[in-house]
Amino acid sequence: MKVVAIIPCFNEELSIANTIRSIRSTKNKLEIIVVDNGSTDNTVLIAKKSGARVLREPKKGKGFAVRRAFANLPKETEVDALIGDPSKVERELGWKAKTHWKELAKLMVDADLLI
Repeated sequence: MKVVAIIPCFNEELSIANTIRSIRSTKNKLEIIVVDNGSTDNTVLIAKKSGARVLREPKKGKGFAVRRAFANLPKETEVDALIGDPSKVERELGWKAKTHWKELAKLMVDADLLI
């Protein structure tokens, strides 16, 4: 079973390396796909250097970025997803998703895909 984490992003050069590092620390065999949504900073370069597979989506919006990722998932990926909006996670659970990936990963339990 292939486990994949998808990170749609736009101009996240200040946080993308830490986010990738945090996600990677939760699971050994994990593919991380960063979908760049037209960043004008160094997000793509930093994501690649951090070991993520980077896709580009020219159409603006998280929905387009997520669709791009789904269209490029490895064939062996079974889709059982937890899709989270960091601000909603913060409101509902009381902590910031960007700094609490380990706790967020625990919510996945049997999910093969984390967005």
